[in-house]
Amino acid sequence: TAQQTENMQLAPSVVSAKKTSGIRVYPNPTTGQLKIERESEDLAEVIVSDVNGKIVYKGSISGSGANTIDLGNLQNGVYLLQTGADKFKLIIFK
Repeated sequence: TAQQTENMQLAPSVVSAKKTSGIRVYPNPTTGQLKIERESEDLAEVIVSDVNGKIVYKGSISGSGANTIDLGNLQNGVYLLQTGADKFKLIIFK
């Protein structure tokens, strides 16, 4: 749809499975279990939304190192993960 096309055009500001600001998100694509590696010890909110902007997961992670979140209940597709100012394009493929 036109709305989805507009959202996809925002992709240049989105990074995929790259380390930015001390954060690494992998594997991407994922089948559901997603690791978020951070250098910061601070508590961080994690929000995952679909291409229409609907929030499909909201939680928090704490501590440095790898945190795992379970997105196995989501359908195949493209999602946006945001934690703080960092944004990642996720692909779920089962």
